[in-house]
Amino acid sequence: MKQVHNLREQLRNLREQLHNLREQLHNLREQLHNLREQLRNLWEQLRNLWEQLRNLREQLRNLWEQLRNLREQLRNLWEQSPLKF
Repeated sequence: MKQVHNLREQLRNLREQLHNLREQLHNLREQLHNLREQLRNLWEQLRNLWEQLRNLREQLRNLWEQLRNLREQLRNLWEQSPLKF
């Protein structure tokens, strides 16, 4: 009888462990899903930031070109100026 009781207790413990392991597996799958979603979001943010950087670089190039053009215009005006010494 004692042995049967012990075997039943072991079986109960094993079932409980199995239940806990299934619950852990479920939680881990949920965490994995959440991490994948976070990774997707971070990747999207990175792509957006990269695009912003490219746009800012283009704006900087354009502003630099405008500055060169303005300097050239200023130099031309100065060359044509009667006030020049």
